[in-house]
Amino acid sequence: PHQVARHGMVRTFQLTKVMSRLTVLDNMLLGAPVQPGEGMFRALFPGMWRKQEQANIEKAEALLERFLLIKKKDDYAGAIDLIREAIKLDALPNKSQFQALYQLAQLSLAQEKYQDALDAITEWFKLTGAQTADAFAVQGNAYYRLDKFQPAIDSMKKALSLSEKANESWMQILMACYFELEQYDEASKVAEQQLAKDPNNKKL
Repeated sequence: PHQVARHGMVRTFQLTKVMSRLTVLDNMLLGAPVQPGEGMFRALFPGMWRKQEQANIEKAEALLERFLLIKKKDDYAGAIDLIREAIKLDALPNKSQFQALYQLAQLSLAQEKYQDALDAITEWFKLTGAQTADAFAVQGNAYYRLDKFQPAIDSMKKALSLSEKANESWMQILMACYFELEQYDEASKVAEQQLAKDPNNKKL
């Protein structure tokens, strides 16, 4: 076995579950490679690792922003299991049940469980009858991650139509969907339309 290992033919086992007692942000930080603060000696000297830790936090928050989950960064990752259990019991008041479904959709996105996220937000739409920009954005995001580009386009267009200001991350997903479908002219139109709505946005 040791000779095989030296040639790089090795299998490692990984824990793919989240740490339920850590926040969503903390779980993401665990995946950062080569962290100098992990060593016992260096951990005693924050000056040796604090800069990189801040960089890792910024990267993690950028990913959460991209997935429209930045508001959930301080939630405990184990909350998703608790929410599922509460929904199954069907013992919550309607308003709380609706909020639980919405949170389930958002947290499922954070854990890359895109079909679960889509199922939850679809059920939320069905039960509430509501149409909000943020909810359509969650739905469009889930469709996009599942490579269902046309439904993602439809959802993101609704999200943008219900929003007064251009949302950069929503617009990026919409344009990415058009690119995946090779509809380049449509992608250009999106940028132009959003620029018209928000002419001071230098990122467009």
